[in-house]
Amino acid sequence: MTKIYLIRHAEAEGNVTRRVHGHYDSLVTPRGLAQIRELEGRLSALPIDAVYSSDLYRARKTAQAAYRPHGLSLHTDERLREVNMGAWEDLTFAEIARREPEQWNYLDRDFFNWRVTGAETPDDAAERFADAMREIARIQDGRTVAVFAHAFVIQLFLCRILGVTDASAVTAAIHPENTAVAELTYSGGEFALEKLPDAPHLSPENSTARRSREARLRLGGESPDLRYIQRERYIWTAQAANNLAGIITLDPETGADEGYGLITRYELSPEFRGKLLGIQPLGTAISVYRALGRDRLRIVLPDAAADAGGFFEHIGFAALPDAPGTLEYNISIAVANRDF
Repeated sequence: MTKIYLIRHAEAEGNVTRRVHGHYDSLVTPRGLAQIRELEGRLSALPIDAVYSSDLYRARKTAQAAYRPHGLSLHTDERLREVNMGAWEDLTFAEIARREPEQWNYLDRDFFNWRVTGAETPDDAAERFADAMREIARIQDGRTVAVFAHAFVIQLFLCRILGVTDASAVTAAIHPENTAVAELTYSGGEFALEKLPDAPHLSPENSTARRSREARLRLGGESPDLRYIQRERYIWTAQAANNLAGIITLDPETGADEGYGLITRYELSPEFRGKLLGIQPLGTAISVYRALGRDRLRIVLPDAAADAGGFFEHIGFAALPDAPGTLEYNISIAVANRDF
């Protein structure tokens, strides 16, 4: 018999900038790094003999919580990736909900019927994930394994084990929190779910699900997802329903030779501040500049906005010691585990 801990990756860019990231590769957030530390406290006390992960960065990074304390190497497998989201990759939740409301509803409530141009079908994604899991379980027969993957493929795989094939309350119950751990066994060619995904290791301030619920509460139950309308080539306004929620502007020419992308304006409307929406516009800057091959972002704070430095540092920017008022944010993806 093989014992398997199946674990969702830590909070990543798409989770907080509210963008769809399937095969799109993205970084872990500062809160995600805190989640990894808390997960490591849980996993370090367990007997783990081998560690496997999706080859996407957010899963590889989270896998450190298992392989570091146990002194193990990491095995990566692209079959453990998230569902390929096709035409939806890197679009915002709000834009997709506007363009394809029926399919967006399927993604949330009846994933088995979800179909999007260029995307994997749920059945295809579940099958290639199950192939990888069976192979891992056979190779590691009689041992205990930690496997790091992604929300939807984990959900589909667990539904298969439980025999769930249509919309059901069960599918919502097994949608895992970031770094949630499910416990399975494999014996006689069959998987058994021993424990549903849970994350009691997370402190309240590091729960992504809790923060998302809080954002909705602060908006009176309305969706916390911002939609962006491009006004000029590098100017976007952020919309919440039909209200102006903010603006972000970029200057791709400045910093091109040095490999960074400049954010020239980053602002939320006063009535939307303090509602846990502030990090969302960062997704637009990351999306644009990563596609242009930049490896970091910069923002220069005028003296009048010096108090905003605390917010930007909270979401992952760091002050440049030789450039007062300038903060920088890394957007490069490590290509190998040794590059973390």
